Amino acid sequence: AVILVGGQGDVKYADIIKDGLTRKYLDLCGKPDLLQVAAVLKRSRIYIGSDSGLGHIASAVSTPTISLFGVGSPERYRPWGRQSVWIRGADNDTRNISVAQVMERLHSHLQQPVPTRQGV
Repeated sequence: AVILVGGQGDVKYADIIKDGLTRKYLDLCGKPDLLQVAAVLKRSRIYIGSDSGLGHIASAVSTPTISLFGVGSPERYRPWGRQSVWIRGADNDTRNISVAQVMERLHSHLQQPVPTRQGV
């Protein structure tokens, strides 16, 4: 299943994503506060999203992350952690990141062993 998280301003983008999903989803955009989002991310198998604070929260709670970068510098601003990877769009534009690139990185990320988390 897919969980969509983001602020109130992300609701319109979540609607676009939902239209293309073929699997079950839960849309939490604009609903939970950051502590609740952190709890959701901690229980998630992976986080995929733009270069934003949510990727850093996911990494902080030991959730594997794939961060999508455009103009930002992933070498400096990516979420840090052994399970955090990034993809930079050609010409520093996230619109140049293909679904195939994300899926390739996702499949390789999911094949890695999931570390044991304390308390879960």
